[in-house]
Amino acid sequence: MIDGVGNVSSTQDLMADKMKPYADTFKVAKNRIEQEIKNAAIEDAASEFESVFLSLMLKEMRNTLDSEEGGLFGGDGSDTYGGMFDMFMGQHLSESRPLGIGDAIKTHLQELSGDMEALVREARATEVYTKNQGAVES
Repeated sequence: MIDGVGNVSSTQDLMADKMKPYADTFKVAKNRIEQEIKNAAIEDAASEFESVFLSLMLKEMRNTLDSEEGGLFGGDGSDTYGGMFDMFMGQHLSESRPLGIGDAIKTHLQELSGDMEALVREARATEVYTKNQGAVES
């Protein structure tokens, strides 16, 4: 495109100029979305861990029953049905976080996530500072 003065500018440059006032808003929205995605992933990981833990605990508890007396799911398919039962119950129980393991993992992962972000910011700042020092010394 040619402006009124005769300068040639691309459509991308024109769009970039029009979008500058919204850049901060976009950055804030992007950061918020990234944080929500990260929190959802942490929540899922914590819930899944507690679910697996509870399933394994239920399996071991079920194994203590005497299968010769009938027990819980006695018979030929006891391992199959018992395993499905343990898995389902573990998933169902983990929704209410009865042991608090999921909450502890969630808190720990969020702290690690915050620490990692701080370390990355510090490393980037150090890298920029080092580059600037090198430019000043030369």
